[in-house]
Amino acid sequence: MTPPKVSLRPPFSENSLELPYVFFPDLQLHLDKDTPLNLGLQNPSEKFHLGNFALTWSPPALWSPQGILQILPPMKPKAPPIENKTLTGAQTWALVENILFLMESLDARGTRMISNGGQGGCRYEEMAQRSEVEKIKDKCLVKFDPDTHADVDLQLRKKKGTDETLITQFRVTYDKSIIKDEWPDNNVRVLGFQFTPRSVKRIPFYEEIDPLTQAGYSLRYMVTPNGLLQIPFFGYPIFKGIAEPNDKLDLSRDFLAALGIEKPEYFKEAHTDTYKIPQLVRDFMQILHHIESDDDKLSVVNINKLKGRPKLFDWLSFEKIDWVAHLREGSLEIPNFGSFNFTRDKLQAKIAQTSDLDEQHRIQDQNSRFEIHGSQKELVASLINPEIKEARFSVGQHEVTLKGLTAGKITSTLPGLKKLIAKISDGKFSLEDLSIHAEDLHVDEITIYDSKNKIKTYLKNAHIQNFNFNGLSNISAEGVSADIFDIDSPKLSMGLHIESASIPKIHFGRSPQQDSLVISRIEGKNTELNYSNTRLKSETGAFENLRWIETEGKSQLKIQSLNSSGSFQYLANSGISFKTSGSSSLNNISLIYEKQSDEKANLSAQFDLSGLIQQLGITQENKISVQLGNTQFNPSHIRIDLSLDPSDNAVQGIAYDIDLKLEKTELKESKLDPITLAPSSIRNGRIHLVQKNESDWKIPQIDVSGILDVHIQDVSGNNESFNIPGLSVTGGIHEIGIEGPAHFQTTPTGWFFEKLATDNNDKLHAKAKIKGVSLVHDPHQVPGNTLRTWLHNQVVKTDMQFRTADFSIDDIVKIEFVGGKESGVSENRLRNIELHNIRFENIQAAGVAWAKFPLFYYMRGLFPQIGTRHQDSITSPSFVSLDRFSILTPPEGKAVTTFEGFKTEIYEIGGEEKFAKVNIPLLKISPGGENLVDTGNNPNEIELYLIDKPRGGYIRLHSVPRPLEKRNSRVVTPKVVP
Repeated sequence: MTPPKVSLRPPFSENSLELPYVFFPDLQLHLDKDTPLNLGLQNPSEKFHLGNFALTWSPPALWSPQGILQILPPMKPKAPPIENKTLTGAQTWALVENILFLMESLDARGTRMISNGGQGGCRYEEMAQRSEVEKIKDKCLVKFDPDTHADVDLQLRKKKGTDETLITQFRVTYDKSIIKDEWPDNNVRVLGFQFTPRSVKRIPFYEEIDPLTQAGYSLRYMVTPNGLLQIPFFGYPIFKGIAEPNDKLDLSRDFLAALGIEKPEYFKEAHTDTYKIPQLVRDFMQILHHIESDDDKLSVVNINKLKGRPKLFDWLSFEKIDWVAHLREGSLEIPNFGSFNFTRDKLQAKIAQTSDLDEQHRIQDQNSRFEIHGSQKELVASLINPEIKEARFSVGQHEVTLKGLTAGKITSTLPGLKKLIAKISDGKFSLEDLSIHAEDLHVDEITIYDSKNKIKTYLKNAHIQNFNFNGLSNISAEGVSADIFDIDSPKLSMGLHIESASIPKIHFGRSPQQDSLVISRIEGKNTELNYSNTRLKSETGAFENLRWIETEGKSQLKIQSLNSSGSFQYLANSGISFKTSGSSSLNNISLIYEKQSDEKANLSAQFDLSGLIQQLGITQENKISVQLGNTQFNPSHIRIDLSLDPSDNAVQGIAYDIDLKLEKTELKESKLDPITLAPSSIRNGRIHLVQKNESDWKIPQIDVSGILDVHIQDVSGNNESFNIPGLSVTGGIHEIGIEGPAHFQTTPTGWFFEKLATDNNDKLHAKAKIKGVSLVHDPHQVPGNTLRTWLHNQVVKTDMQFRTADFSIDDIVKIEFVGGKESGVSENRLRNIELHNIRFENIQAAGVAWAKFPLFYYMRGLFPQIGTRHQDSITSPSFVSLDRFSILTPPEGKAVTTFEGFKTEIYEIGGEEKFAKVNIPLLKISPGGENLVDTGNNPNEIELYLIDKPRGGYIRLHSVPRPLEKRNSRVVTPKVVP
């Protein structure tokens, strides 16, 4: 009998034969001796004949369509939004759709997926009609070899002229023989199944294609016969000739029915013929929305499931996954996480720079590329040269906004597929399971907001060479630079602003006990660090090794050093400021904030100084202002402690200890209330300012020492007695100059100024100008004075007004004043003083002077104008000189005042020739001593010429010394009779 004419063609091309794709068809072979040869294509219920053998084809699939979707939770379309962070089925499906829609091309391959649970033995019908279950439920269709695996391939390509993506290839294959255990076809193998029609050749990723079919895909078996059926027939194995074109190889309808996708309207929505699989990714995902998860509603039954057999495929068991995709422009929405808006502007600009197609394709291949590679141990996902126009997402308590992001490569390391999906399904996936590494990041703007601690971080035009995220407990970055780098936290009263910032390395760590931030170095311009009520500002400089540690109720900021080549400023709301300009170096900077209770908190700030600083300023409101220039510091230390109200961080108290050790310095105009300094210098010195915790301003304890060249603008006094009864001096001393080794110190009980001892016994010089000083002496207040017994005694009172005078001291030994609450004295009083070689010159004064003389008792001298007399080519200047002046107050007792070598010449220059000349070699006043007044052994000399016009007369007096043994030169202190 002549066989009918049959069209034969291979089931797959040479290209596809290179890949080991295998699948098992359900072939039922029946021996029929009575039927002659009849070769034809039959319906599934019919037979076709080959010699004495009848071959019956039935197309039940060997795999469960639900198995491929087991990685996704059950989905219900249009699910309402939820508040928790666990993805619903609808959200998960939306995420899968968004990822697939964003892919312009994809080549994905998964290898060695476990089949039949890795077991050998029988499998039963996978998709049996419910009416046939009882009849075939015990029929063993195939036997698996143990440890059988399957491979999966998926390819997507861009549809020509659109922004849509086509499925151009899908295959599932086996790596072992899946056989029938019935003679004679027990060696028949099935290679696999795939979407058909399919591309014969591999399509380059950049190629846009037309749809392969307008109807949609069919899911078909791929077979290869062996054994008795591999009989040459017109040049082909006869089974190959009948297998692929036979509709019995098409399992599309049963596959879709097993998913519950059977209604014609479902396919119409997906722009696909009924019972066909859509080609467009968007249509494919649309039709999957109709999957029915309730087995009782399905028209087919999986007998293996009824018998408790393993799933045919474990879709999470791939030993290896390789995924290479190229992204199009578009948005990716990740539920409960954020959104990413991808663009390709820079890619298009790169492509436009060359006309070489191969080079264009190479550039396109290495940009906007998304890869996933991995195993069961871990997955590594990479974005290569991505462009993100804007991204907004949340990471725990952190809200992140990125604008204009590009990167060389962003890599994320995740747990293996099975472990990852299990964690996601159980809602246990956390950021600690996530590892991200990024290289060559460029971002126009980064904003990170910590909603818990109210911390906002902002970077503009930032570049990060390497970024690593290993969970929230370990975040680091290297090679960070930015035009602007800001950190602001109103809650923690902390802020950091840097322009043109450069940070070699930054690390953030978190543990149950503390959060920490470590920055190896921050270099930039106009740096400003705010911490509670404290602010550090640097014009140009660098922070070294910055560490911030936050624990419950306590935060610490420590900086190893701050090197500034511009200006640096420390400010506190308490009114204290510290400022440098030029080159400066601060070391061991520490800011510690500690909340002790709801009513009390402390802020401690301290740092060290060393090296050369061009300018340095320390101020506190309008009370203290110290300005230093060209200062070479030996190791120095500054500490400031503030007591705060935690509710608003208002300052309740302040204490500080500023200890500056100077090799050399130049003092600019400065103020230590009530003293104002003019430009000065100190060598080998020290400036030490101390104040205890006070809520109100008090003059701090001041300790200044060194080789001084100090110039004080003015010092004022009021009613100073210098321990002389009846004396009162009021006014100011100006243009004070002090040169030599000196020590100035204030104490709780007063202050003192003294000469430092040196090897060369250097002197401590001083000079000044007296302006507007009033000198009043009231003899009525002298103990034992009988002036009140005289008529009109109230007029006896010296009142001299010094308009100007030059004042100098050749050597200052010590000046000490006592006063203040702790001293028990309400106002400052001179306690100790010792001065050598004192002179008052260039005197311009006026007033009335009263002097007590024997015989005359008190005599008055009127001096309308005192100055330098020029007469007969003789110049006679008015002056006062004193070789030594001292006041010494013992711990117990009254002060002893000593004048040695006192000389004065006073000339009236108002048209009269009055004058007074006094020479007192020694005058010692010892209240409470054996001698109240002691003039020593040398005679006193006095010469006076006084005119008293109101009284109509004059007096000229010239004392003549007499022998010592004939005069009484000592005044004995009156004995007090009980």
